[in-house]
Amino acid sequence: MDVPEDLKRKLIEIIVRDVTNFFVYDKNDPNADFLKEYEMMANEVIRYYLTNAYNITDAKSLNIEGNAFGNHQVYGGRSYPHYHHSFDGVMIHYLTAGEEYVLDENNKVQEIEEKHKIHKDTSREVRQGYYGVDGSKARLDDKVHDLNEGELMNEKFPLQGSGNLILQDPRPSVNYPIDEKNFVIPPKSGQVICHPSYLWHESNTFLGNGIRVAIVVNYRVLTQLIQPGQKPIKSFLNAN
Repeated sequence: MDVPEDLKRKLIEIIVRDVTNFFVYDKNDPNADFLKEYEMMANEVIRYYLTNAYNITDAKSLNIEGNAFGNHQVYGGRSYPHYHHSFDGVMIHYLTAGEEYVLDENNKVQEIEEKHKIHKDTSREVRQGYYGVDGSKARLDDKVHDLNEGELMNEKFPLQGSGNLILQDPRPSVNYPIDEKNFVIPPKSGQVICHPSYLWHESNTFLGNGIRVAIVVNYRVLTQLIQPGQKPIKSFLNAN
């Protein structure tokens, strides 16, 4: 999602202060214009997703409700396994995947200094989970760590798998819970991921520098059977 730089920075600053539902705001809120702009962008993306993923021809006319909250991580942070019950779908938008910004003492977004960034060594290729030496010559079955004696993998290759999003389909099948049931996505700044709310998901530990910030939008498509404010007609009592 192409978000203007000023909007992106403002959203990050809002999230680090308050991660609650920021689709609910007062019209006099000083950030109202920023929040409204992002709400419209998220609305458009979700309707585009429904049209193309589910072949819904009238997605633009659907009545959709949702909430939005922020996920803010620094080094060592992660999202533990969970799913988003009572919603139809989830949109995850990575405002920054790390190695871009830091926060100053006033929680204002600042660009991270180049000397503090971690750069992957492009001369190596990952092969079956390991680093093969000289990708042009490495065989597919190479399992060369390319570590010298006394070196540690997580120190020499600090971003390997850092913060990867892991999606797992919880529905039973012959190959459950591995093989085609799992999807691993390395996040990138600006990336948007939409998925059904029942998918079990988590993230690897973020090992980069700076901050990693994402916006998560839970949405529900309202129909004649699912309407806002619907409540049980009676509360069941414990007979015992």
